[in-house]
Order: sequence, then structure tokens, then C-alpha cells
Amino acid sequence: MNIDLSKIAKKLMLDEPFYGLFLLTLNKRENTQIPTACVSLQGINQSLEINPEYWNSLPELQRIGLLKHELLHIMFHHFLLDTTMYPDAKLRNIAADIEINQFIDEQNKSKDWLGLTSVPNLVLPEKAGTRVYYDMIKDKASTCPQVQEWLDGLGDDSCEFADGHEMWGDPNMDEATKKLIGKQLEHQVKEIAEHLDKKGSKFRGTLPGTLVEWIDSLFELPVPVTDWKSYFKRFISSSDKVVTKKSRNKYNKRFPGNPALKIKHKKNILVAIDTSGSVSSENLVEFLGQLLHIHKTGHEVTVMECDAKITNIFKYKGDKEIAITGRGGTDFQPAIDYFNQHIQTYNTLVFFTDGYAPAPTPPKRPMLWVMTSDGETKTSKFPGKVVHMN
Repeated sequence: MNIDLSKIAKKLMLDEPFYGLFLLTLNKRENTQIPTACVSLQGINQSLEINPEYWNSLPELQRIGLLKHELLHIMFHHFLLDTTMYPDAKLRNIAADIEINQFIDEQNKSKDWLGLTSVPNLVLPEKAGTRVYYDMIKDKASTCPQVQEWLDGLGDDSCEFADGHEMWGDPNMDEATKKLIGKQLEHQVKEIAEHLDKKGSKFRGTLPGTLVEWIDSLFELPVPVTDWKSYFKRFISSSDKVVTKKSRNKYNKRFPGNPALKIKHKKNILVAIDTSGSVSSENLVEFLGQLLHIHKTGHEVTVMECDAKITNIFKYKGDKEIAITGRGGTDFQPAIDYFNQHIQTYNTLVFFTDGYAPAPTPPKRPMLWVMTSDGETKTSKFPGKVVHMN
């Protein structure tokens, strides 16, 4: 192998041990068919591929930056990005690079690497994530010719790209395979963290905060499976809204001469259904079955379909079939924001989901998360009560 990684690997082991150990776990290959470097898959394992001529042209500090760049792509799962969620491959590459380049020291980057101020007439927020950057740049390009010209002129061999993304986003990869790859990555990361913790390493101080949260979540105990339907009934029963109304037709026994009071228990439930691409058709069928069950108990139900945004809101009338909208990415925050904005209308929010998205800010009223049986198990980050379907 014409690429000598040993010197850089030793330096990472001393200065940033998590990156150093993670590098050792990866398959590494020379590849003269790519212009720079990239992450690929070999079965369910990640492979680091580097063009030796490109590697040898870099000064030592930028070699460190390149390796960290690739390792961060892996840990942020960028090589598994869904092509249906990110149909513009070039824009996806730009957004992903902007996300991770923020976590690499300036001395380790080329001055032309993509950053928060690279896009003309647009300053991007810090640490907002690939999805946000993708959408913001896309929206700006639709109204600002300078941004579109910049995108058109940014070739895949531009020096603004630290690496290539030629082997990302296999459109034929199914969700089961993606989850298997994700579990394999979690296993690698957890073993490295356990080893460093035993050594007394303070490695967390050298990692981005979002990665530290993810690593720590891997050590949380999974939520035990409960009789979620019984719990669900109790939760809904506790969400009564008491409405009082004066009535002249009845005599007030306690206060003669005054109208009687009618007391009515009213339940108006907002049910959010995760219609993103990661939720299987079988899970959607289960969601709709429970929706019908809620309706039959006499509750007033409003359905909100959402993936990365709210796609549909309607009053549920007991329909057994619903035309599902969405099937894109996942973002819980729009649903929580809508619930907070209509807090006087709904008693509670019930969110049916697989849980695979960042946790939102807490709602203003209690809510219940109903996770699929194969959904997210690290649920302490979610505001409100969480149960799993069994």
C-alpha cells in the first residue's frame, strides 16, 4: 500500500483517541479510480478509500483533516442518506460537508473547504444539520440567481469538496439493510467508547456535542415492553377537559334561584402519524387501526400526517382507509409547534412513530409517544411519556 497512515493514526491516538481507534477499525483501501477519497460499504462494514496520489499531495495537517472528515461522515451516517429525501446529489454533498466541516480545526482544512459562509448571499446557522442546510440552500437558489450560478459552477472535482461521495446513497438499499448497517456502526462505536472509558480517557471533550449525546445514548437501558394498549387507555382517560355550561332548564339545589351547571367531559385529541419513509407499511396499518379504536371510544380526533413537515391535517370520521401523504424524512418539531400553537384546542398529543429523528423541544401539555416495536429504544431524550407497541 502506497499510503502510509501510521504517522497520522498515532497522532490521532495521542491527541484525539476516539478518532484514532475508530480509524483502526475501518477497512482501508487504495483506489485510483476516485479523484480524492470517499467512504464506501463492504457488506455491512464501512471502508475508507483513498487515491494515493491525492493523499501524497496533502501536507500533514490536511491529511489529519481529511481523515477526520471521512470519519465524521461515517459517524453522522451520511453514506446512508436516502436519495429520495435528497434527490439533488450535489446539494446533498454540499450540505453534508458543511455540517461536518464545522467540527474540524481550521489548520486541518484547505481554505476553500465548504463552510457556513460559502453560499453567496446566505449565512447558514451553526450546527443545524444536513437537512436544514439542504433545504435552506435549495430555497435560496430558487429565488437568488447567484446561488444557482454558484451551484452550477461547483463541480465534483472542485477543491471545495474535501472528498468524493461517489459511493453514497444506494437507491436500491432497503430499510432493513440500513438498520443492520446502523447497528453494526453502533457496536463499533460502543466498543471504542467502553475501551476508552476503562482507560480513563477524556475523549468526549474532543468530539462534537451531538456525537457525545449519541454515544452516551448507546449505553442507556432499553425501555421495557409494556402492555401499551392498556397504558394508552389510561393516558387518554387522564386527558379529560371539563367544560361547564349554565342551564336554566334545571334547578340549582345548592344555590336556589341560580341556574344549574352542566358538567361535560370533553376530549379533543391530536394524533400525529409519522408518515416518513422509515415507517413501514405494516406499521402504518397498525397506526390506522389504533386511530379507529380511539375514534370508537367517542373522542374527537384530529389527525396530523407528518414526515419532515406537516403534510395534512383533518378531522377523523372513522374512515378505515386514508390516503397517506409524505414518505420523506423525519422531523418531529413541526408537529410539536402546531400542538403548542393550538394548545386551547387539544387536550393532548399522541404521536405514532418509529422514533428515528432528533428529539423536539418539550410541548406545553402532556403527550404520549407510541413507538413501533422495531423503533427507537433510547427514549429518554423524548419529552412526555413513551410506550412501545408489542
